[in-house]
Amino acid sequence: MTVNGTDVGWGAGPGWQLCDDNYVQLDGTVDNPVISGTNTRGTVMIEIDANMTLTLSNLCLNCMTKDECCIWATNDVTATIWLIGTNTLDAAEGPGEGICIENGCDLTIMARPGLSDDEAVLIAKGGRENAAIATGRNGWNGEIPRLTIDSGTIFAYGGSGSAGIGGSFSTNNRQCSTDITIRGGRVFASSSESTTSDSRGGAGIGACGANF
Repeated sequence: MTVNGTDVGWGAGPGWQLCDDNYVQLDGTVDNPVISGTNTRGTVMIEIDANMTLTLSNLCLNCMTKDECCIWATNDVTATIWLIGTNTLDAAEGPGEGICIENGCDLTIMARPGLSDDEAVLIAKGGRENAAIATGRNGWNGEIPRLTIDSGTIFAYGGSGSAGIGGSFSTNNRQCSTDITIRGGRVFASSSESTTSDSRGGAGIGACGANF
């Protein structure tokens, strides 16, 4: 995986650093970093830690750590993700979440300006009891997260008992209150059937399947 053409194995570059050998922290000091390449073994996560726009360009990330995610928006950020080509965020094996939007964060996903929906694709996969694009973490503490999809083609496949886009059933992320807006693009979201006796299948977009 590279950030602005530099392999993350180098450890740091303008606007980013590799922390604990498993996640890339983006600090917002470089405008619109471009993240691309492939990580198919181990776990390299992307942490959005400041207000920014970033670009995913034909990126393929696998998250193999339990209850972690491929991309994590944290620290009350307002961020925009531009899509170029086909981008895959696969946390099915972890199990974890393709994208986690922490409480208080505002994330917009869209095609890079000038590209059609077909030219800007995101495929997100959540593992067992985890949403593909999860909105909220740490219960109901703090302001609810906000997600806006402006354009592009989005495929979101949630794990058992969890939404494709929305709440995860996993113990530390039963966040079902959120603000999701779809203004354009094409969105395909689904949930797998629950594998636990005390839950239902999650929504395609919306709540997890917990019995409250």
